[in-house]
Amino acid sequence: MEAAAQHVREVKAVRNLAEFTDLIEFLLAEVRQPGFEPPFAHLLVDEVQDLSALQLEAVMGLAGDVPGRAGHGFFAIGDPNQSIYGFRGAAGDVRQRLAERWPELRVVGLGQNYRSAQGILDASASVLPEPPRLAGRAEGPCEVRFIQAPDAQREAWLIAERVRELLGGTSLTLQRAEAASLAPGDIAVLVRTRALIPPLKAALEQAGLPCAAPEAEAFWEDARVAAILRGAEKLFGLPAPLARPDPGEDATAPPAELPEFLLLQSPRGLPSALRESPPFDRLFWEGRAFRDLCHAFDEQGGWVGLIDWLRLEAGLAEIRHTAQKVRIMTLHAAKGLEFEAVFLPALEEGLLPFAGAAALLGKSGAETGELDVEEERRLFYVGMTRAKRWLILSHAAARTLYGRQLALPPSRFLADLPVGLVRRSVLAPRVVARQRQISLL
Repeated sequence: MEAAAQHVREVKAVRNLAEFTDLIEFLLAEVRQPGFEPPFAHLLVDEVQDLSALQLEAVMGLAGDVPGRAGHGFFAIGDPNQSIYGFRGAAGDVRQRLAERWPELRVVGLGQNYRSAQGILDASASVLPEPPRLAGRAEGPCEVRFIQAPDAQREAWLIAERVRELLGGTSLTLQRAEAASLAPGDIAVLVRTRALIPPLKAALEQAGLPCAAPEAEAFWEDARVAAILRGAEKLFGLPAPLARPDPGEDATAPPAELPEFLLLQSPRGLPSALRESPPFDRLFWEGRAFRDLCHAFDEQGGWVGLIDWLRLEAGLAEIRHTAQKVRIMTLHAAKGLEFEAVFLPALEEGLLPFAGAAALLGKSGAETGELDVEEERRLFYVGMTRAKRWLILSHAAARTLYGRQLALPPSRFLADLPVGLVRRSVLAPRVVARQRQISLL
């Protein structure tokens, strides 16, 4: 692996290429120089809670350390309660680091929320150890409901039925004051891992409801193809295409170790070198996703053309699949978005907080750490606050996931929800007794 890394460094030096981390390190080398003078009078940073340690040091260096004016002109926007990218290298304690660097740093709290109704803000704040005090300015009806289903199939059916109500049904039971007619694009179903998406998508489609989920047939959405593409991007210093695997899927999954020198030629050289190296296997090398990758590589004339083409195709696919459709996506992918109604299904221990596929399959050595639990708690908060007026939480007593039948208890986060703010419903399994007719003859 070290030989491959050295080869990559040599290739970058010969071709005068740099990747994103290299650019940060170049900047750090400059700001660390004695007598460095900031070139900017004002520095504005958005989503400051998502900065890595290197990025944060670079930002503070750009803000300057001139005596009497240290940090002058620095302005950042962030929310520690929405820090959900620790697995990507986010520092996590940005506010503390900034306060240590600049003791006179002024912090302005924003206490008004113009997105969510007050009931949703109160319910979501209850899951945090230090809840924010937010005053909701959104008007209109509000509903926070928790539904307990006997299995994942009936949970998905309940979600489909409630979506139909929100879109405006024809049944007499739907002629209620709070049953406002929403557009499909006003509704989202958010899950912790993409493995939960197929049954939800199937239930919505069977109910005749338009929905959009990550494209399963596009070869670049395959996690192993995405790993190969990331290797090519890193090697050639190319910006990432729009189609990316959703972040935070499974921190326990082994990283792909790609021999970069083979990528200089074509993806066809990878099977002989990697064979059964995780996460690759013979079925992948012989499968459609890898064949489509090789075909696209040939058609686009190499990695540069392929990644440029993917960026365009992924953007068009995103437009096609999100136009006036119910969105089904992961919680990480939903950050920064907002919807009139949000469904958060599969709120079970092991799924949220997410223990990882290995732990759910019963493999040893895969436990959820305390720091991960706190980040998962913030992720749950982010999901809840995507909703404007309707927030429907649900838990299933049994579901099939990763080919295994699971019976997981409700998520520990549900215990923190205030009883007075959340309507609770339990769907009991119905046993239908079949009577046998006895012929008189």
